[in-house]
Amino acid sequence: AIYSYRRPNMARNLVCLVVVFLWAFGAQAQINVPLLHFPSTEASGYGSYINIQLGSNAQAVSVLVDTGSATLAVPPASCGVDQSGCSEVACNPQCPLQSGLTQTQLASCAFGSYDSTQSTSAQNIPASNGCNTPSPANSNVCGFSVSYGQGGGCCGMQGFLVQDTMSIGGLQASTILGQIQQVQSQFQEPPSAGIFGFAYESGNCLYGSFSSCGSYGANTAYTCAPSPLTTFLTSNNLANTFSMCFGSLQVPGVLTLGGTNSQFYTGSFQYTPITQGTPYYTVQLLAVGTVSGGTLSPVSASSGVYNGAILDSGTSTLTLPTEVFNELSNVGAAVTCSTNANCASLNIYVALKNIPQLTVPNMYMCGDQGTCMLNPGAVSATTSNPILGYPLLSSYYVTFERSAYQAGFATLSGSCASTCSMHLVEQGCIMQTGCVWSSSSSSCSSASASHAATTAPAATTAAASTATVSAAVAEESGASSGSSAVAGGMLVVVTVVPAVLGLAFILSFVIYRRARGPAADAEEALMAVSQESAADQIYAPAQ
Repeated sequence: AIYSYRRPNMARNLVCLVVVFLWAFGAQAQINVPLLHFPSTEASGYGSYINIQLGSNAQAVSVLVDTGSATLAVPPASCGVDQSGCSEVACNPQCPLQSGLTQTQLASCAFGSYDSTQSTSAQNIPASNGCNTPSPANSNVCGFSVSYGQGGGCCGMQGFLVQDTMSIGGLQASTILGQIQQVQSQFQEPPSAGIFGFAYESGNCLYGSFSSCGSYGANTAYTCAPSPLTTFLTSNNLANTFSMCFGSLQVPGVLTLGGTNSQFYTGSFQYTPITQGTPYYTVQLLAVGTVSGGTLSPVSASSGVYNGAILDSGTSTLTLPTEVFNELSNVGAAVTCSTNANCASLNIYVALKNIPQLTVPNMYMCGDQGTCMLNPGAVSATTSNPILGYPLLSSYYVTFERSAYQAGFATLSGSCASTCSMHLVEQGCIMQTGCVWSSSSSSCSSASASHAATTAPAATTAAASTATVSAAVAEESGASSGSSAVAGGMLVVVTVVPAVLGLAFILSFVIYRRARGPAADAEEALMAVSQESAADQIYAPAQ
């Protein structure tokens, strides 16, 4: 055997440097933003929202995170009421910017609003160029309307489409959203003002306006717009994945855009496939039953009753087929109780494809008859597709891998603990116990760190945003985990180690080349020529 050592030439060195640079500064990034909760008058069934900023003047607005729809729509400070028979109501008044608001106060107000006329970057979507739904109020712009819920109830909104800048957690994207003009009763979920649908793009095909309460009548034309979530992830080179650690009313959860955050779960994920070709996160529900003392007792159900079940964070209940609901009610009625604690050991479980058991706790409570009953704020019946809403999703750390068409469930590791994050806008900051808002730096910090936050937080915030943007160059279909950096209330995930190693390699190479000098370069060139000649002889074909 013949061994020949060949020293790399300058061209190869440059290629290596480019590869290392792309690896160091590319790839893995994600952002984590606080997932806040709106109060509920029921014993269970909370929902979650985030704060975003819209327009050139960064108008802060709170939006319900809804995996059961695909539209981003936000209202102005006050909505019009056109009395067209669609149960329009005035928008909820703005919440006062003060700490210590009671649940009763929060249940009747909204945080933030958006007025496209106040943003210099806003552009109305014209009624031409693919728009099939001119606005009834202005035929020159593209209109939209959405109705939510099952059974055609009066719960929705209408307005016109606009393109503007959206900021989440320090990153920006220009996206198409709905500027609400009228809302129907029960649309707003206080204290969130609007809605942010996280479902697939095919779910963002919108009709023009309501013709009657809860229906579209003859208005069958619709306009499809890009998914705001997809636009945001793609524009910032984040992986096409988001994950949710819901937290609680007292301690906000965390929404991770661009991957998962390992500090919020233990063990590994159990994955179930998402049905392709549907606009929502539809999964195969195989069984429902009760679990007590580790024993699973599935309830009987007719063949095909489950159909496709939707994973929907915007639904506050576990919505099950009527016959399954009745069976679960009968199981509870056989258990006597005097307090809710007597029903605590009786839980509901669901089985999905590839996941034999997901337990949903606190679904029963002690009723007036002295027997356990299903919690009306957590479980409901339907004659349509089952909806696996907030009670199930909040019991696990959940990831939605959109490109891979699968949803994963992992065991929660404990509290999500995102209080006083720098990504909280003023409204969210003042709601959190122990958090202080700094007007000078437009940042939120803990009360214990308020002095430090007022001395030099502006530079810290700017640096963190810059680091986030610089790191956010992940391939859309790639997974990202990264390492968590939680300092001074910041919750931003970046991969620091590859960048440091890459910089160290580059600096070492520069120092090495300078130490060798021009003479060494000439020597290397001569050796390369000599070795190329020898190689030609070694691998020359036989004559």
